[in-house]
Amino acid sequence: LSAYESSLGPIGALNWNWNNYYLSAKRNYEVVFTQTEDYDTKVNPFSTDALALGYKNKKIEGKLELFHIQHEEKSNLGVRGKADINLSWLDVRHTTAVYNVGSDNSFPQPINMFSNTSLIFSPVGITIIKLKFNRKKVRYQPFIGVESTFIQHSGRMGIDPMEPAIFTLQSMDPYSLFLVNMEYGLLVNQFKVSYRWVKFNMFGNTANNSINPDSYSILPIRHLEIVWQFWN
Repeated sequence: LSAYESSLGPIGALNWNWNNYYLSAKRNYEVVFTQTEDYDTKVNPFSTDALALGYKNKKIEGKLELFHIQHEEKSNLGVRGKADINLSWLDVRHTTAVYNVGSDNSFPQPINMFSNTSLIFSPVGITIIKLKFNRKKVRYQPFIGVESTFIQHSGRMGIDPMEPAIFTLQSMDPYSLFLVNMEYGLLVNQFKVSYRWVKFNMFGNTANNSINPDSYSILPIRHLEIVWQFWN
């Protein structure tokens, strides 16, 4: 059970597995704090009901989830999908979500939909360096990676860094953001070294996540990135 002020609400999760398939149902209750234009803090409780069907093995994973969000007397329906492919030479991860499904939504979310895809291609047949460390061979192999993000805003709420509360509730036309990142480098068992472009400049300076016309678009950034995994 969850408790908020003087009310109690049921929460929980139920899972059923069959071979590599699974079916799950869950209910969550959460409270978030947001800042108003008067610099006050507003408490927003909401509950989420979700039903998911998925498939998972060592190389492929897929999931389709239908969810319903309840804000006091307002609600909206959405659907989320996820697909992952994990091979020795290819790693693909994709997530897509639609938050305002149908015309019965009494409380549309600020985002209509988003999509994120990441891909790393690393041919296992190519080895450019071999080192021996503690009597173990360490192989470095090259890779190239691409990541794309698409966000479509509904026009109900926007991000405006000129506003005290960052978010503005004024009505606006729907707008979207499309961002592509790219990197190349070396992979080894426990770390990744790469040269990374944030906003690969192939679509011009059009990526902007703010409705304020005076704000700047997202500019390309290039940097060296090292990601290290510590294993027990």
